Formats: sequence, structure tokens, C-alpha cells
Amino acid sequence: MVATLYVMPVRPGRSDDFRAFVADLMRSRRVEWAESHRRRGVTRQVVFIGRDGGGRDLAMIYSESPDPESAFTSIAASDHPFDRWLAEKMSELVEARIAVESLADTAPKPGIWRGWRRLRR
Repeated sequence: MVATLYVMPVRPGRSDDFRAFVADLMRSRRVEWAESHRRRGVTRQVVFIGRDGGGRDLAMIYSESPDPESAFTSIAASDHPFDRWLAEKMSELVEARIAVESLADTAPKPGIWRGWRRLRR
């Protein structure tokens, strides 16, 4: 599983609309959003809103998926009505994502995970 953080500036004057959009996803569209995650292989997603140094609102989306790039780009390529609606709303509310680079991945590798305790021999 790969964890990715996407950062996208919210369009000027659209912060309240972005918050309402996320609230809609969490309430009336929750099932459709979960189904979209399953179709795209997303196992976890958390949405934040923050500010940059200039006071501009940023949409930050933390996502876990085996193939994060495919999961992100498949929304725009999808023929599913919900995915098309989601892509349209995102392009209406946020600007292009800011490129990020993975610097470290501390997730345990596949196999037996024994935690941080010392193994008995």
C-alpha cells in the first residue's frame, strides 16, 4: 500500500463551496464515494483544508492505494456518472495539483510483522 498526499490550491472565493462539497461526500453521497474508492483501489482517504504562507486555502488529500497515480487519474477517465460528477466538481473547486515527491515510506514490508519488540530466540 502506498500513501500519498495531494495538495491543490482551492480556487479563490471557493473555500466554502469546497467545504460544502466534502460535507456532501460525507453525507448524501457517502455510499457512492465509497464505491468509487473501491473501483479505483483506494483503501483510505482523508481530506483536509489548510493554508499556505500567503493565506491561500489548500485542499490536501491523503490517500492510500496500491497504485496512487492510477487511482487519482482514473477519476477523469471513468465513464461512471459519480466519477464524472466528482471530477467535474474537483476541477471547478481546486486548481491543478502540486507535484509531490515521496521521500520516505515507513510502512512495514510484506511478511510477518512483529512490531518493535525484541524477538525471543
